[in-house]
Order: sequence, then C-alpha cells, then structure tokens
Amino acid sequence: MSLIINKIRSFKGKTSVSYVYKDKHGTSESVLSTEEQPDPKFLKRLRSFKDIAIKVCELGDVKNEVNVISISYKYDSKGNEIGGTIAISKALVNSAAPITINTPYLSFIKKKKLGNQDVSEHKESFTELLKHAQEFIDGKRQQIKIDE
Repeated sequence: MSLIINKIRSFKGKTSVSYVYKDKHGTSESVLSTEEQPDPKFLKRLRSFKDIAIKVCELGDVKNEVNVISISYKYDSKGNEIGGTIAISKALVNSAAPITINTPYLSFIKKKKLGNQDVSEHKESFTELLKHAQEFIDGKRQQIKIDE
C-alpha cells in the first residue's frame, strides 16, 4: 500500500488533500475535503511557505497581504518527491476576487537557483508538510479543550 499526496489546499476555512492510493487491487484517486480544523501544526507548516513564495516570486514586502492556499507536489516514476509549487492569494483593492500567484516549479533534485535562492534547501519543509497531510488523512484534527 502506498499513498502519494498531490495537492494540499486550505482556503476559506476548508482544508483538502488530493492523493493517489495504490494497493494490490490497483490505483485510485481521492480528495479528502472538510471544514474540520486540522492539527494546528499542519496549518502552521502550510503557512510557513508564505516566505518562500514571496522570495521566489520576488513580491517584496507583502507578507501581511498574502496567504498560502495550496502546495502541489511532483514525483518521479518511483514515487520519490522531486519538487512542487506554492500558490498564494492576495486580495485586490478594486476587485471582489483575490489574485492567485503560483511559484515557478521548485525542483529538489538539481541545485537550481531562482534569482539568488537555492530552492533545494526547502525539500525538508515540503516533506514535513506531507507528514502532516498524512496525519490529516488518517483523521488527526485540532483538539478542543474542555474546561473542567
């Protein structure tokens, strides 16, 4: 059995994970989408990609104006993670709809530079987010504390 996560999305209070599940019976694609809040560590890791996206897209000082909405992954033929893209959104002053900005494809295989930044250094962050997404698929959610 193997699970390959293709996309993680969190937007307007809804979190979804798109994945491919492979077992001895074959392959199936699925999307887990819910308004249940994931573990806070999951959302914190997802939001940590904001700085990477701002740098890679050369957006300047917009940290308080953008939000990470999704991370997409790409794998080689053996299922090894080889890169991905980050999508962020920014509200526009004269529009009801936000603009979505995607980073260029970030490869972890080559020491590829975008501007003066080596993007292969972010592989660990992408991999850690995958672990949180796996826990989300397995049912881990935010725990509500009840006062005694």
